[in-house]
Amino acid sequence: MLRIVANVLPITGGAAGILIRLRIDPWHFQFADRRVFYRVALGFLVSALLLVLAIERARFGAWLVAVRENIAVGAYLRRRDRADALAEADRVARRVGLDRLLQLPAAALTVAGRKRLELARALATAPRLLLLDEVLAGLNPSEIRDVVPVIRAIRDDGVTILMVEHVMQAVMSLCERVHVLAQGRLIAHGTPAEIARDPRVIEAYLGQGAAQRLASGASGHA
Repeated sequence: MLRIVANVLPITGGAAGILIRLRIDPWHFQFADRRVFYRVALGFLVSALLLVLAIERARFGAWLVAVRENIAVGAYLRRRDRADALAEADRVARRVGLDRLLQLPAAALTVAGRKRLELARALATAPRLLLLDEVLAGLNPSEIRDVVPVIRAIRDDGVTILMVEHVMQAVMSLCERVHVLAQGRLIAHGTPAEIARDPRVIEAYLGQGAAQRLASGASGHA
């Protein structure tokens, strides 16, 4: 879905667009300025490009791309000077907790470190809209607990975040509005509290009859 929003993949039917409440430009976001579109699309695309390149090169014993250089790729979108791009990479690394690992090759990072690197590279583009596609997938509970405050701080700094996520701990603590898809269809939308109580969402996650069983259990303990 995010690849379609970013125009990385074409749509084969229907229509796709963005109408999101932005903190900077309330209630409306559009790609009237193509430079804005390219910042969104490139921020999405570079999130894995050099990381994959570094891992592939590691397999063949060639040189590795350092964490700092990986992050700087995003910074070059707005900065032509190498020194400026590297300085921005350092600043973003501190923001996501990678400042002590800047000289390491990307392939040497843990899964959690690679997730932070993906986030840092996108942040280095200075986005107004940040697209996060299951950025917490593959992390253990303690790693999720550590990354959630980083994402929250980005949101609180005024960056609008559109995230696709299955980790409910993160969804409930980070999102102001939640849209739930099941088998390609929108089945519910609302605040996190509303979504947690929605029978359609409970059924989709826990199976047919789950909402009724939970309601019966709650009434039995009342």
